[in-house]
Amino acid sequence: MVAAFLLKDLPRLTGYLRPIGQASYSMYIVHFLFAWYLFGWLYHRFGQSLNPYILLALGYSLAVALTYLVARFTLRSVENPGIAWGRSLVQRLD
Repeated sequence: MVAAFLLKDLPRLTGYLRPIGQASYSMYIVHFLFAWYLFGWLYHRFGQSLNPYILLALGYSLAVALTYLVARFTLRSVENPGIAWGRSLVQRLD
């Protein structure tokens, strides 16, 4: 019963994750900026007043969201033009 429910909704669920998959390499390149600095800032700002699990969930959510936003920009402005440039070089060499 549960498996049938999950399989029925799988296309919709993967539709939400597809943009993250498309930006995954750019996210890999920039995630350390948010993972390192954001968690440090959150800990120093809220470390004594928030439950550590809430702090972790908040930090993770913010890090993924900010990483995705920056990765979308670098995907369009750096990665895709670089891939196109590389393809043109390879085609000229053939």
